[in-house]
Amino acid sequence: MIVGLCALLILGGVLYLGHADLSGWCDLAAEAASDALDREIRIAGRCEPDIGFPTHLLIEEVTISNAPWSAEPVMARVGHFAATLDLWSLIDRPIRISGIRLLDAEVLVESNASGASNWAFDLAEKEEARPPEEGELPLIIGEAEIRDLRFLSRKEGEDRRTLSVEELLLEQRGDGMINLQGAGDVNGEAFALAGEIGPFAELLDAGSVSAEVEGSLLGSEVTLRASFDGLAEFLDPLVELSAQGPDLAAVTDSLGLPDLGEGEFRLTGLLSGASLAEEVEVSLQASTQLLEAEVDGRLSSALDPAGFEGPIAVSGGDLDAVLRIFGVKDFPAEPFQATGSMRWNQLDLAFEGVDGEIGAMPLQGSVALSFAGPTTDYDVDISLQGPDFSVPGRLTALDLPPEPFYVVGRVRSVGSGI
Repeated sequence: MIVGLCALLILGGVLYLGHADLSGWCDLAAEAASDALDREIRIAGRCEPDIGFPTHLLIEEVTISNAPWSAEPVMARVGHFAATLDLWSLIDRPIRISGIRLLDAEVLVESNASGASNWAFDLAEKEEARPPEEGELPLIIGEAEIRDLRFLSRKEGEDRRTLSVEELLLEQRGDGMINLQGAGDVNGEAFALAGEIGPFAELLDAGSVSAEVEGSLLGSEVTLRASFDGLAEFLDPLVELSAQGPDLAAVTDSLGLPDLGEGEFRLTGLLSGASLAEEVEVSLQASTQLLEAEVDGRLSSALDPAGFEGPIAVSGGDLDAVLRIFGVKDFPAEPFQATGSMRWNQLDLAFEGVDGEIGAMPLQGSVALSFAGPTTDYDVDISLQGPDFSVPGRLTALDLPPEPFYVVGRVRSVGSGI
């Protein structure tokens, strides 16, 4: 009896709202959202709620004002948003949205000199929501279509970077995982991707999520597998990455990375730890035209890396070509291999306990490079022996005889000389 009465009341309300003038509802909704975010939200275009079974919502030209310290007045704009809702699911959970369509949107992410983000809201206090029952999805979205979405990212003193999503299609499966497929560009370089991420309920709560995505970027093939036990704070990350492509220089140039040479490359990596914001364990294997390298160690932070320390093994066919990348010249153009310990911070790079060979010459020692000045400074302690003394003679511009030799010493840069 009570259930039937509630159903009649809901049906009557829907019939009334379906014929009522709801134009004022949009202004009230924008005002409530503005108060909650402490940012002005405007709806300058159409706002057409169509109450019924199902219920449709259309909103156009929505803007969210930016942080007061920013020179940009708007931090987000949506040209077109449409959604279809199963109204009865508001009573009979989970809430079901059969479709979402987002077109022509732009999001600006920036930070000021003190590191404050424009997306840091002073949210109004809200009543704690009822947690969903175990196994219940609080929200189900059947399909989502996103087109012409642009992300702009900028930090104080750095150039603006862009991520444009030409098309992104999302479909939620029965197990809560989301199938995704999309294409777009990063700083003008095309990308495509396909894979899965979820579960959706955990994404909403920023809880335990996983993702497996394959795609192409900058002419390279990329595979990413990742999981977090706490997405909100990037807790307990386990990230596996593999990438390979025909042009390493195109990748480093586009991503703003240091010059690491040209030609084909292959990279595999594993990252784990308590949090991406804290020290993490890193394992990397890299293969390029210039060298093969394997690194295991500790990175200061995956979100803002400022230092690394750990063992390294490296080999290649031309030592001079590799060191010229770091601004160091006049080393022998010989095959090399070495193992040791690597230590890096933003201004210095050091290799300690080095044990290896340059050509036919056994090598032991350490290498320290500094990038603090206008030119790269270096300091090398060596223990070197071999069959041809003229090879290390090139480092000191001396004409040494091609005789067997043994040398213990130090080579360091002094201004523009050695």
